[in-house]
Amino acid sequence: MKTSEDKVIWVDDQDNVLGEVTRAEAHQKGLIHRTAVVFLTNDKGQILIQLRDDGRLDHSSAGHVDPGESYLQAAKRELQEELGVDKVKLKEIAHTQAIGEKYKGEIRSHTFKIFSVKAEPGILNKWV
Repeated sequence: MKTSEDKVIWVDDQDNVLGEVTRAEAHQKGLIHRTAVVFLTNDKGQILIQLRDDGRLDHSSAGHVDPGESYLQAAKRELQEELGVDKVKLKEIAHTQAIGEKYKGEIRSHTFKIFSVKAEPGILNKWV
């Protein structure tokens, strides 16, 4: 399980790497860092979304890009960890940013690539 002390890739607003910082530092200071997002669709064109513990709706799967990892590698890892889906071909559909979002006392600034894939979820990870 990931912790606030895990490292993330700190970038500028053009997605140029500035270094590595802990996830906690990135969220405390509002430093822009990389995230990969996946939307899982089915044959009916429906999108799987998560209902989080706090009642918010969220992506099918998502997570920070680890140092040494590409957006695509992170997207595949998160998809397998959270939804039990692997060995699929992801399609990149966007690269965007959400800067300065306040959430639970933190400032979240992410640059993220969004992927989609047509697949059915496998074993869902209950701790996510």
